[in-house]
Amino acid sequence: NFWSKKFSKLNFISLLTTSPGEKILNPTFGINFGDLLFLPVSEPRAQVIGENIVTTVTKFESRIKIISLTVVADEEQQIYDIDFEFTIPRFNNQPFSIKGALNQTGFYVTK
Repeated sequence: NFWSKKFSKLNFISLLTTSPGEKILNPTFGINFGDLLFLPVSEPRAQVIGENIVTTVTKFESRIKIISLTVVADEEQQIYDIDFEFTIPRFNNQPFSIKGALNQTGFYVTK
C-alpha cells in the first residue's frame, strides 16, 4: 500500500541523515561519515562514502535492495551528488529513486 512504500522510503532517508549515537534506543543506527565531509571533496572520498552507504543499508534496512548507487564529487561546489535506485521486494520490486546532495551539513533530497 501507499503508506508502507512511503514509510520504507522515509526510513531509507532517515538512515542517511542519522549519525550513530543520535538515536538513544538504537545507538548504532545511521551512517558514520567521520571526517570525510570536512575534508576537500574528491572522487576517492566519494567512493568511500558510497561503500559506507551500501554497508549501512545492508546492515540496517534489509527490506531495501540497492539497484545502483552513484556518488559523484562536485569539487567546485564542494558537495557529493548522490543518486540511489532501489527496490523493495515486498512491493513487487517496484523501483524507487532518490537524488540528493551531501555536504558538511548533511544529506538533502533534491528529487
